[in-house]
Amino acid sequence: MEGKRLNATLTFGMVVIPVGVVPVLDSTDRTSFKRLHKVCEQPVKQPLYCPVCETGVETADVVSGFEYAKGQFLVITDEEKASVAPNRSPMIEIAKFVDDRSTALDEAVRLGSDKSYWLPPQNEHVLHPYTVLAHGMVSAGVIGIAKATVWSRQWPVCIEVIDGMFVLTQLHPASAVRAGGLDTPDVKANEGSMARAVIAEFTGTLEPNDLVSDADNALRDLVQAKLKGEQFTAPEVATPEPTMDIMDALKASMPKKASKPKTKRTKAAV
Repeated sequence: MEGKRLNATLTFGMVVIPVGVVPVLDSTDRTSFKRLHKVCEQPVKQPLYCPVCETGVETADVVSGFEYAKGQFLVITDEEKASVAPNRSPMIEIAKFVDDRSTALDEAVRLGSDKSYWLPPQNEHVLHPYTVLAHGMVSAGVIGIAKATVWSRQWPVCIEVIDGMFVLTQLHPASAVRAGGLDTPDVKANEGSMARAVIAEFTGTLEPNDLVSDADNALRDLVQAKLKGEQFTAPEVATPEPTMDIMDALKASMPKKASKPKTKRTKAAV
């Protein structure tokens, strides 16, 4: 599997399976830019600056600080951080399994996940135990809850099986997820039926093009045009006004169906 890869060890009970850790998302697909010096068009480095001392700061003079009150910091040294950091090779330890239809888990994954990683087997020698564990999880309809120690930190994660391969997704406790919800007004019967009718007209299947960013495509077109020395015309994007009358907006959104041509009736011969 291509992509930036870290090697780790997946464990469950006495089962030990060496795996890779590969980001699910391909960052090379994104159009990104670097900040350049306007004069020479080369990348610039951001200088460290202290507004209190009004002077530049060398990297060697930078320490870590925890802000325990606004503007009040507690310095934590690198040695102190190292003393509590996980002192082991990358490890993913499955502690338990939960039903993959668990509502609580679904909320945690949907709202609390930051990144997801494929966990392919490191080599063909561990493919069989890897496959047996994956098959067992799918058959039981469960997802593993684990602690992943990677990049010198430890995160709670879930391990699920997609297309025969383990996928790791970072989780957070409910306290770390911003609460949603909204106090909503009552919906009239005619408003609800009209909304459902319009939604039905726009209901279809998910297509590959639905997952493509128009803005990213425009950026790529801009880059390619400039590389070729061509003029680039940005697409015009209108800013719509907020909807005030929902019924008028829904009626206007309903696709107009083509009227059937009228056919002349002919009298039957007597």
